[in-house]
Order: sequence, then structure tokens, then C-alpha cells
Amino acid sequence: MRKGAAADWHDATPAEMTVPSTIGEERETNPFLRARDAADLGRIRSLKDSF
Repeated sequence: MRKGAAADWHDATPAEMTVPSTIGEERETNPFLRARDAADLGRIRSLKDSF
């Protein structure tokens, strides 16, 4: 499975390339990963709808 994911990543064009991050960086910057439970995730999602 991991081998297939690596192959997909290598098939990306230069325009599609992204910079990998750590889960810690994602938790700091991605509000959806900070949700404590499903209700909190719903609250966060509703906030994005009225941004």
C-alpha cells in the first residue's frame, strides 16, 4: 500500500507538487484536525461556511 502511495506521489506533475508536512504542523494550521469530537467538527465546518 505504501509503495502505491509513493508511486502516486511521484507521478504528480511539477504544478501538482506539494511540500510534505508533519502531523504536528497540520494540527497547528488545520482547524479541522483540532476538533475534539464530531460536534466540534460540525461547529468548525459551519464557521467556514460563513467566512
